[in-house]
Amino acid sequence: MFEEDLKLISIGKADLTLPPENADFEEKLYHSFSILMSKYLLSCLLDRGINLPPAKIVQRVISSGKPYLTLTNIKAEVSREFKFKEGFYNRVMSSHKIKLKKNSSLAVIKVSLSLNHETDQHPQIYCDNLRNSLGLFFNKLRGRVALNRVHGYFWVMLKKENSNLPFIHVCFYIDHAVFNSKVGAEIQDLWMGCTNSQGEVRHFTFNEFYGNYSLMNDAGNGGGYKSLVRMKDVPNERVFAILSDYSESYSNDLCKLEVDVGEKKFSKYVYALASEIYIYSKGMQGFYETIDEIMQCYGKPRMDKNGKLSSDKKKIRRVRAFGLSISKSK
Repeated sequence: MFEEDLKLISIGKADLTLPPENADFEEKLYHSFSILMSKYLLSCLLDRGINLPPAKIVQRVISSGKPYLTLTNIKAEVSREFKFKEGFYNRVMSSHKIKLKKNSSLAVIKVSLSLNHETDQHPQIYCDNLRNSLGLFFNKLRGRVALNRVHGYFWVMLKKENSNLPFIHVCFYIDHAVFNSKVGAEIQDLWMGCTNSQGEVRHFTFNEFYGNYSLMNDAGNGGGYKSLVRMKDVPNERVFAILSDYSESYSNDLCKLEVDVGEKKFSKYVYALASEIYIYSKGMQGFYETIDEIMQCYGKPRMDKNGKLSSDKKKIRRVRAFGLSISKSK
């Protein structure tokens, strides 16, 4: 699925005959990385969580002194990340099909969760606070009467645009397609409670009974809420004002707005999330240092028995990038 795009940065026989400083070789690399990075968030190509321009990556390859070997190592990193994305996609879609088989009337509510005051915190502290709040949120979920209709969920860590900070996108499964905005209000109130009123929520689900406008305009919910879509009643029509998610990916945001849980449309939504998934532990490493260490350690990709790069690098604390709940038995 995803690994088909590895051919974009594959080295052909014709490329091997070109000197590294050749303009055609450099232009081909730039074009390849531009396409790859426009389609996917690749944490292994980030530099401490910040997007690197394709030209910077190409420059690193060319200036390494061993461009073909460096590119091979980068390709190995991208390959593993593609496998991770595919693993997320397959697990979510497999779970989704099982849920629909048990209850064909299931519906979904999609939200994104974040924290305020991000500029006041070190990225790791921010990430820890976000993860701790998320754990508390899911632990308290069943204690809310209005949220007893939730029959499972999955979450995924995504990256904020122009920032190295993550946010969480959650898809809740609801026991029946007919539900109202009280469910959304409960989600908001619970998240705000778990974050000491330092949270933000963006809503992506709309139907005849559930609209973000009611959540946004309810003064009883307090401040601090952010909304993806708001509605205003005007004569003879209803106006939709669409705002982006934290990642500001317009095409993927449209997938998040989709309420159809049929396999075809839902798979596009899950694929969009997979393309954006943020592996925080990997993304927060320094790109240049990572490539240098790999090259210095063994000069070419060396895999262990689990298919991972074998390295003497200092181990870093891993941060989960997605999770699935255990569904209620019917």
